[in-house]
Amino acid sequence: MQMITVLTSILVLVTGLDDIHKKLSYFETLKTVSISSRRRRNANGEYAESKEIRFRAFDKNFHLVLYSGSPVLAHDFQAKTVDGSGKETPFHVDRNDFFWGHLADNVSVSVEAHFEDGILSSSIHFHNETYAVEPAWRHLPTSDNHTMIVYRGSGMKDEESGLFCGGIRLDRDKSLNASPNKMESQRFNVLRVKGRQKRDSGLKKSCTLMLVADYLFFRETGKTVAGTANYMIGLMTRIDKRFRRTEWTPGLKGFGFQVKEVLIHIEFTEETGHYNENKKHWGALEKLQAFSKPDYPFCLAHLYTSYAFEGNLAGLAYMASPSSHYSGGICEPPNVAWTTTKNTQTTFVTLRIELVQMHELGHGWGADHDPPSGNCSPSDFNGGRFVMWPYAVNGWNDNNHFFSQCSKNWILPVLRSKSIMCFTDDVMSLCGNGLIEDGEECDTGKFHGEDECCTSDCTLKPGAKCSDFNFECCRKCQVASASTMCGAENLNTCQNASHCDGYDYKQCPPPPPANDGTSCLMKGTCYKGQCQSFCQSLGKAKNITLKPCVCEQNSTSACRFCCMHIHPNGSRDSCKPTDQQMPNGSYCVAGYCRAGECHEEVANSVVRLFSYITSFDVSALAAFMRSNIVGTIVVLSLIVWIPASTIITRIEKQIRMEDKHKFKQLRLADYNSKYPTRGVRRE
Repeated sequence: MQMITVLTSILVLVTGLDDIHKKLSYFETLKTVSISSRRRRNANGEYAESKEIRFRAFDKNFHLVLYSGSPVLAHDFQAKTVDGSGKETPFHVDRNDFFWGHLADNVSVSVEAHFEDGILSSSIHFHNETYAVEPAWRHLPTSDNHTMIVYRGSGMKDEESGLFCGGIRLDRDKSLNASPNKMESQRFNVLRVKGRQKRDSGLKKSCTLMLVADYLFFRETGKTVAGTANYMIGLMTRIDKRFRRTEWTPGLKGFGFQVKEVLIHIEFTEETGHYNENKKHWGALEKLQAFSKPDYPFCLAHLYTSYAFEGNLAGLAYMASPSSHYSGGICEPPNVAWTTTKNTQTTFVTLRIELVQMHELGHGWGADHDPPSGNCSPSDFNGGRFVMWPYAVNGWNDNNHFFSQCSKNWILPVLRSKSIMCFTDDVMSLCGNGLIEDGEECDTGKFHGEDECCTSDCTLKPGAKCSDFNFECCRKCQVASASTMCGAENLNTCQNASHCDGYDYKQCPPPPPANDGTSCLMKGTCYKGQCQSFCQSLGKAKNITLKPCVCEQNSTSACRFCCMHIHPNGSRDSCKPTDQQMPNGSYCVAGYCRAGECHEEVANSVVRLFSYITSFDVSALAAFMRSNIVGTIVVLSLIVWIPASTIITRIEKQIRMEDKHKFKQLRLADYNSKYPTRGVRRE
């Protein structure tokens, strides 16, 4: 029994540690961060808290300068909890728990942060990398040595079996969920607009949101009411920023979200068929349909859950359409979507959830999935897939956080036809949110403090032509010189540094291509501004066509670049290894490469084996055993050895006890023969 307990404890520990290694190739932990606070008063006499946070991770010293407030919260925002019987109770959300800002030594690096029960959660956005900080308890076993994890967007791993996101375009005539009265969008008290708006600049730009947490999300992801609310609002703060910076057509941007209401279920709902019912098996569409039953007088309603759906589906939404033929999406029912924080294998990190929710909101705004090929689906060597790729993007490619031109072409007509129905211009979305919008010359944020270029009412000061805070090609309130760098060099994607042109402060010119032959990602070389793979470059040098491929797993080829010769007639040779090793840390069939050898992730094999056992599949188990010969032998040996050793130990113990008993009897007999017991008669 003791052996079983020890083995169980080891497996629990390995499983907990492995769970995060399945999500991240590398991460670091933090126990504390240094926080200094101050209260500032702006030009209007209002006080607000600002913070400076310092920590060290990834061999970098991070010094965050943060200002309180969340521009995504509407001025009339409200938050409620709801119990199992449906009773709602208002609760207070402290706007001073949310922060935005920049690095102390680089104002172009933007930062969003919030606190969940006193623990920092933050995203730090460099030009070509994002660093994330979040509570460790979601991903690691409890420990006194850490409270937070730090990881990079480029360190997020792809899901082994793929992670899928879905969207549904609902034919109005075939809708099963909405009555004709609801389908006419009467609750918005507006008329459908036919055709394009007379002026795009007159469009309202804030889609109002209701964020809903079911009980599973509250119990497993939020833990507390305040932590749950702050987590959802923190996600929407970052997503709103990405939407508002998207230029849907030249000159048309600034569209985003305003969170009007947060609803948190603190118990399962007693009502049968309710989306928050304690139901053992939920279908993905079934959950969406159940959530669409209530009436939501908002632009969109979004449900957060921690239920693991079959098929690795991470999110589902109804898609909007500019056509009156279809219903759903923004401004008309069913105007709903859901996002989950986990699948059957693991709990997602926050950056992953952010990308999934951005994808589902894109569906709600009318975007379909990007096509499998073409300019809207570039390869990893050319920036990677955009956010509306049907599989959840990994987050480390440049394009993963942006909409493709195909998505913009889908969404633009929806905005023109539907935004008038329910979009608003909330007072909190105007001057003071750090974004320049209609009627503003600059905007350095409500509590950024005194700015030498911009006034508190978002107009330029006398003599100022621009604001350094808002534009990369502005220096000391004037147009930056042509020698000023505004975009960092990124040779991995064959881009040299960008420099201002000396005339336009609003735009940082596109980066010039790196010289042909420059080394780029994974030992590739640059050619006409594109990173060609190692095999493409090798083929070009030999004047033949080579394409990358995956060699069979063995000691000599698993961590080498492998190429396939494509002949002019279309025939292909077999995949052959080259003499070039892949860099340390590259993924191979069984794990990762180190010094040219493929090293298996042992903990990963343990958990994968247990997942195969719990969801038994003969072919999958056979494939696992073939690719993990050593591990299989060890595990099978343990299966035999542990019971056998236990039985042998018990037998040996029993023999020892019997021998000991016999020895005691002999000693006693010998003693009695020498020293007869008083009162006992000897024969």
